[in-house]
Amino acid sequence: MSQLTEQKDKDNEKNKDIERERLVLKRGNYKGLLESILLVEVEPISYAKLAKMIQLEIKEIRKYIEDLKNEYSEKESGFYIAEIAGGIKLTTNPVYGEILKKFYKKRIN
Repeated sequence: MSQLTEQKDKDNEKNKDIERERLVLKRGNYKGLLESILLVEVEPISYAKLAKMIQLEIKEIRKYIEDLKNEYSEKESGFYIAEIAGGIKLTTNPVYGEILKKFYKKRIN
């Protein structure tokens, strides 16, 4: 395969990725995007950093996060968004904390 063909293929893939991103954001699926970001972030992330990443206002980020919190609460989800160290982090729901402690304690022993 020639270098020109390889470069063309890379450019086509990059354009497809950009189009996928645009489609997600065009649909307004910011909650899903925020949820994905929180899932991969190891440390708490600030509202300001999220706003900068997604190019939304902080108040919009707060609204979407509040919506996610409500959704998790309503369906008694295993997910929980915690306010930690000036940021937010996706964690396990504290309701299930004692059960998880027992399970993992047994697994370790």
